Amino acid sequence: MNKEIRLNDIVILRAISIILVVFVHCYYIYNYGILSDIETVDLTILRIINLDILGRFRMPMFIFISGFLFSFLHYEKHKYPKFTDLLSNKFKRLLIPYCVFFPVTAWSLGLFEQDSHINILYPIGHLWFLLMLFWCFIFTKMIVAYKVDNTYSIGIIIFLAYIFAFISHLFPDILGLNDFANKYIYFFCRIYLLQI
Repeated sequence: MNKEIRLNDIVILRAISIILVVFVHCYYIYNYGILSDIETVDLTILRIINLDILGRFRMPMFIFISGFLFSFLHYEKHKYPKFTDLLSNKFKRLLIPYCVFFPVTAWSLGLFEQDSHINILYPIGHLWFLLMLFWCFIFTKMIVAYKVDNTYSIGIIIFLAYIFAFISHLFPDILGLNDFANKYIYFFCRIYLLQI
């Protein structure tokens, strides 16, 4: 019963994070027209609330929730017992949508009209999230497959994830590895809290 309540709370938080993602993007496009760098937008109270406060935690919260759901499925439901099961599932749910929506996104951003070279290995627009999440699932499955569940090992992995976030600019943009390095700490931090 307690775990069901916790899972219901997570579903509510996931809905809130999705609403925040949509709201911040709609606010930004409606008021500024393009998805340029947030830092170029004039400082106002509305900008600070919508882009700096809401905009800074909506994606970490969604990634954190994804880590929770992965740990719940792994530890409580014993889903994806084999690495190939997880790989197949995430290929269908994350990589195929990425490949389908890549040309749609490139077209909607007008990239086909420019003389720039478009490479499907480099995420564009909002597609970065699909590749980043794919690597989070794969990397975490490798960690839990080795039964890394003692405090010392978890501490080392969290420390390395923080280091990855600080040096994420050194990771290549190809296949979303840069975004993975930058955001993995949010996904992994939730993995072992179910064990407490």
